[in-house]
Formats: sequence, C-alpha cells, structure tokens
Amino acid sequence: MTKSTYISLLICIFLNFHYSYGQKNIEVEYINIPSNSGDRGIKYFVNGQEFDAQPIMKTEDIDSLYMNTKDTLNGPSIHMTTKKHLNFISIQDLIKNHLDIDARYSVFKYNDYYIQGNIEDFYIDEDYILKLEVLNGKSFSYINKKTKLTIINIVPKTKENLKPKVMIKKPVIYFNTEKEIDVNVKVELDGAITASYPKYNSEGWNLKVLPSGDIIDQKDQRKHKYIYWEGDLRSKFSYENQNKGYVIAKDSTISFLEKTLPQFGLNTYEINDFISYWIPELNKNEYNFIQFMINESCDDIAKLNIQPQPDREIRLYMFFKGCSKDKIAIEPQIKSYNKKRDGFTVIEWGGAEISQEDIL
Repeated sequence: MTKSTYISLLICIFLNFHYSYGQKNIEVEYINIPSNSGDRGIKYFVNGQEFDAQPIMKTEDIDSLYMNTKDTLNGPSIHMTTKKHLNFISIQDLIKNHLDIDARYSVFKYNDYYIQGNIEDFYIDEDYILKLEVLNGKSFSYINKKTKLTIINIVPKTKENLKPKVMIKKPVIYFNTEKEIDVNVKVELDGAITASYPKYNSEGWNLKVLPSGDIIDQKDQRKHKYIYWEGDLRSKFSYENQNKGYVIAKDSTISFLEKTLPQFGLNTYEINDFISYWIPELNKNEYNFIQFMINESCDDIAKLNIQPQPDREIRLYMFFKGCSKDKIAIEPQIKSYNKKRDGFTVIEWGGAEISQEDIL
C-alpha cells in the first residue's frame, strides 16, 4: 500500500469517526451531558496500544496503517504505526492535568465540532494541542434546573491555527475613584487572553480601588498602578473607511501623539505610559499609517464588563502599520472628549500593529 493510499484511508477513518462517533457541527441550544456510547464495533491499535476510539493525530505522523477484518471473533481492527512517539491523552486526562473544572458540567469542542459520547474514549496526541480555550459558560436547562456549563475548545496545531493572529498589545486599565470600592473586571474578547498582570482567571480580576489610584489585587494583596492584559484576536475587524487615519513620519511621531492623545481624555501620566510603550514599535517604520478607536467603538475589539458600573469610561485603541509617505489618508476631525473624572472612572489604552490581511 502506498503512502498516498494510507493517507486516503486515514481521511476516510477520520470522516467515519466524526460522524459515527457522534460529533456534529451544530449550534448548541441544549447539551446532553456525555454518557457511555457503547461498543462501536471497531478496535484501534496505535503502536500496539489499544484504544476504544480512534485517536486524533497528524496525518504526517503516520508511518503505516492497515485494517484487519479476518478476526471475526473480536471484530474488525485498525492498526497504525507512527514515525515518532506520540503522547496520547484523553479528555479526562486533560481535565485532570490542565483544567480546574467539573467534568460533569463541561462540554468539549474539537475543530468546531462538539464532542458527544463518552468523553473517556476521546484521545488526542497531546503534542498536537495548540491550546485549550475556556469559553464563557452558558446556562442550559438540565435536570429541571439551570446549570452553568463550561465549554472547552481544544485548538489543534494546524496550519490555519498557527497563522499569526492580530495581537492586541498592552491594554492597561487605570481607575479613578472618590472613595474606596471593590471592583470586578472581566474582558470579553473574540479570541484568547495570552498574558495578564495581575493574573486573569475565569472570574476576571477582583480588585480594591483606592482614591489614590492604587489598585490592590484581592487575591494576593499586591498593589498596582494599573492592570494589564494582552490577547490574540480570532476574527478580523473592520473600519468604516480604511483610509481614514494619519500618515506620520518617524521624527514626528512623539509630537503627534503628545498633541493628539490629550483630546481623547488621557492625562499626562497615561500619555507618558502610552508613548514610552509604543514609540519603539512605531519607530521601526519610517512612516506609519495610524488609526484610533475611541470609547464605544473599542467594543468591536474587546468589551469590559465592570462591576460596579463606572460613571465614565475613557477607552482608546491605536492601530498602525508601516506605509509610504505617499499613502492616501483622510485625516478625521478629532472632537475633544469629556475629560472629567468625577465619580468612578475607568481608563484603558492599547493597540496593535496590523496588516491589510487583518482588515475586512
């Protein structure tokens, strides 16, 4: 059997697995808690090790593959050998080793397919996993009560998933308050948070905000001037006019930002932080095309869910890319935004370097 035949047969097995094993590309409205799906009639062997369900792996790792249908006593079997040692792991092992969740109330996705059946019988090459995404749980009717389900997305290392994503860098969040308050902050992002400080978890940040502007992380009582996160965007984003922005020469970047940022409501301290972070990135190009998202428009990138709700939010994202000095740009009129910070005010700034492929 040729290598191409092996791969063709493997693809057929994959398709058989996706449909016979009970995975469906569906919009979930109600989810049954996985239960034992019974005997499937085919045994799988990888490097001599028996699996109840066919393990998922990269086709390029397969060395040989054949089906044995002669052993009628034990039923048909599929035997594979691999070019290298593979570290197969079950979903139960994923839960035990990587996640702090209740498996009874968890739903798993793999390549946008919801996994149904017995989760103990789903195996995947551990080295093939790019990341596990804990998605926002939803409430479903289960056993006559509302139950919060956790959705875990298993993202494999495929060419598509390994493509560079738009990274939203350095969103930092400051707080102004007239009295000491306890605050919870959650970030809703179509993607994944890749870095944070203090550490972001499924509950978000639980903070004590002081009138001085200092922030105390309730988990370890450490004091901070701001909280910080970065993340990868899963989807592209759009502008009303892709030519709406500013062409700025390297030598003019600092003066441009010093003049422009106060109009969005940032104070001197925040502007200094903004410029000191972004100037090394902007200076990599002789000219940059710069665009801004302000306040409510930032929700297209990430939503902040803050409790108690702020009296005022000042949000600013900057997007830029290198360009020629002759690029056509329509400079928008910048209105002067309200700079008052009475009551409870939240300030956030961040941004990203983008390419044309990132924009719809």
